[in-house]
Amino acid sequence: MTIQDIPTLNAALNATATVLITAGFIFIKRGNREAHRACMLTAGAVSAIFLIGYVTHKILIRGVHTPFGGEGAALRAVYFTMLLSHIVLAIAIAYLVPRTFLFA
Repeated sequence: MTIQDIPTLNAALNATATVLITAGFIFIKRGNREAHRACMLTAGAVSAIFLIGYVTHKILIRGVHTPFGGEGAALRAVYFTMLLSHIVLAIAIAYLVPRTFLFA
């Protein structure tokens, strides 16, 4: 495994967490609390592994800047708006996930 493989692994982990959360939603709608709990706890663990991989990747590529690759002011504005919302939501999720597990 190389540093270039980490983003692909992270994408697979996110996809796995998405499937688990969706399955958990279906289970709770059907009244199957145990299966819901198992899916949600597994999704939490998979997401934690993603976070470790993401932070590791960022540490390993420190100093490497990826410039905006598109063309045009409108596309640039859309890109940076999405980037800003991603950053704000990533910060918020660091609080919301542990809080949700506390209430669960």
